[in-house]
Amino acid sequence: MMANEGDQMKYWDMTRAYCQRMNSLTEKRVRVVYPDAGVAAMLAQQWGGTGDFQFSSLNDRRPIEEDDDLIVIACPDPQGVEAVISIARKAEESMIPVILFNPRLASGDVGIGLAIRRLRRDFLSTFQIIYALRPFEGGAVFKQYPDLWKVFVADPENVGRFKLINESINRPGGEQLADIIEVYLDGPKSGEDIAKGAMANPLDEIAKFIRELQKFAKQLSQ
Repeated sequence: MMANEGDQMKYWDMTRAYCQRMNSLTEKRVRVVYPDAGVAAMLAQQWGGTGDFQFSSLNDRRPIEEDDDLIVIACPDPQGVEAVISIARKAEESMIPVILFNPRLASGDVGIGLAIRRLRRDFLSTFQIIYALRPFEGGAVFKQYPDLWKVFVADPENVGRFKLINESINRPGGEQLADIIEVYLDGPKSGEDIAKGAMANPLDEIAKFIRELQKFAKQLSQ
């Protein structure tokens, strides 16, 4: 869940627009599965019911039906990973496509065992990422199927604009992302650039910050 209730509601509204669009494009029976029954009931009441898609929650006794044509699991978190996997397996048996909308199944909790981590990793590896935007301080990692993963950083010469600095088949993260930023920073320099070398570059701090996060994540996984 988001720290700010208003921010979380924005995600729920996004799921509504997304499912309505999917229903319009496919003319299929769409079911959206929310993290808990309270959220599903609240949204059903606020939106007054909708013929575009059906409501369910991860903790329903029967979250999906055999006559569903498309399942959208909205904003699943680490606590719901087992329910998500169970729903996906049942949907697969009935040949029903499953979409994970803004999933947050990964967790750095120390108490989570290696077996659970592997289970989540193997499960997520069965999905094709269609759209992803992962911002970091000073830039973002972006993916839109079928294009490659792209790394953008803030363009210091154009405020509010971003510069593409890398494209790759696999999602860059951790040390790899820090290396990409460092390679960009250490690119060809003119005499004027060298003269300005003593001036601090904010991307240097970003690379350092990413490396520190990577070290922390490794400590948690041990």
